[in-house]
Amino acid sequence: MTDPAAGPPLALPGGRTLGAHLPMAGGMVRAVDRIADVGGGALQVFTDNPASWRRRAEPPAEQPAFRARLAERGVGPVAIHAPYLVNLAGPEEELYARSVELLASEVAVAPGFDARFVNVHIGSHRGAGRESGIARLAEGIDLALSRVPRHPAAPVVALEDSAGGGFAVGVTVEDLADIAEALEVRGLGPDRVAFCLDTAHLWGAGYALDDPDGVDDLLARVESLLGPGRIAMVRTPHSRVSPITSRRRGWTRAGTP
Repeated sequence: MTDPAAGPPLALPGGRTLGAHLPMAGGMVRAVDRIADVGGGALQVFTDNPASWRRRAEPPAEQPAFRARLAERGVGPVAIHAPYLVNLAGPEEELYARSVELLASEVAVAPGFDARFVNVHIGSHRGAGRESGIARLAEGIDLALSRVPRHPAAPVVALEDSAGGGFAVGVTVEDLADIAEALEVRGLGPDRVAFCLDTAHLWGAGYALDDPDGVDDLLARVESLLGPGRIAMVRTPHSRVSPITSRRRGWTRAGTP
C-alpha cells in the first residue's frame, strides 16, 4: 500500500537524487513504495544473498512488477550492491576467479532490476602490495565486463572506497586516482567504471568530515585528482568509529548511538 500523502522525491543540488539501501525480504514492490513514501528518489538493493557465492538460477518472479513500480513511482536510479565476498585486489587465484565470475553475474542481471550502477567493494591486496592490488583490480574488472555483452542498458561499476584495515586498497583519494589511471589504460572510462564514496569509510581513513574545511579539502582533492564524472554515488551511513584514522569502517544504521 502506498502513502497517499507522499510527495515528489526530495530534490538535491545539481539534479542529484537521495535514496537508501533497502532490504527486499518484504517484497520488491514494497521496497519501491517504502523509498517513494519517504521522499526518496533512488534505491539500492541486493539481488540475492550478499554473503553467498551462489546466485539464483532465474530472475525473481516479482521482477517485472518491481520495474513497473519503479516507473510508476518515479524511483531511480537504482543501484545493486555486489556480494561482500568479492575481492578483485588479492593474489589468491581461486578467490580471484570466483570474484570475477560473481561481479560479471551482477553486471549481467543488473538491467533486469533497471539498475544503473553495480556497487562493489575495492578489496584487499592481502599483503601482495598496493601496486599489485591496483593492477589486479583493474584486470579483474576488465575481465568481468568482457564476459557481459555491452548494450545501452549496461550498468556502470561503482568501486567503493575502503576504510583502510586489512591491506585494503582504495583508502585515499590518491589511491582512487591511481585506480582510475589503471582503468583508463584498459579503456575503462567513467562510462564503464566510476567510484562510490562511503562517508563512514572516509571517516575511518582519516578524512575530517566533521569539519567544513575538511570536507572542502576532500572535495577539492577529488576534483583535482579524479576529475568530473568519476564519482557516481555517495553513501552516508552513520559511523560508530571514533576517532578518525581508526582504519575501521564501523558503520551502522543512521540514528543508532
